[in-house]
Amino acid sequence: METPGQFSAEINSREYLTLASFQMQSAAATLVGAFDTRGAIQSAIIGTELALKAALIGAGYNDEQLKKLGHDIDKIVDKVAVAYPGFNHEAVRKRIEVLPHFVHNRYSPQQPDRVTTGAIVMAAQFACGEVARILTKGSFASKLVKE
Repeated sequence: METPGQFSAEINSREYLTLASFQMQSAAATLVGAFDTRGAIQSAIIGTELALKAALIGAGYNDEQLKKLGHDIDKIVDKVAVAYPGFNHEAVRKRIEVLPHFVHNRYSPQQPDRVTTGAIVMAAQFACGEVARILTKGSFASKLVKE
């Protein structure tokens, strides 16, 4: 039996993507409103991981497979690229290079300035948007081109 707060692959990819969106909302709100933007970075990293794992759940990954990947976003991105040939792997990988390591950032007294933090949040938003695109099999931009 699961304890409250535990994540499980029993949760579907849509629910994981929803959890990711909450983290991304928090990142944006913290960035524009807080004196200390450390929470924006933490939320961006968590949101990115949740979105990428949503893609893997959509590709059939189970709880055990997700746990083996841990919190290694680089490894998770590579697995998403294998599972979804249309995933913009190069662009996402380029963006997530700016994401700091979660634990190091959390406990470091040195934090990026607000502009750098904004770049981190926008990189995370891009990665989450790309996951939403592959999961929904759609792209607003491609629809505009067709019209």
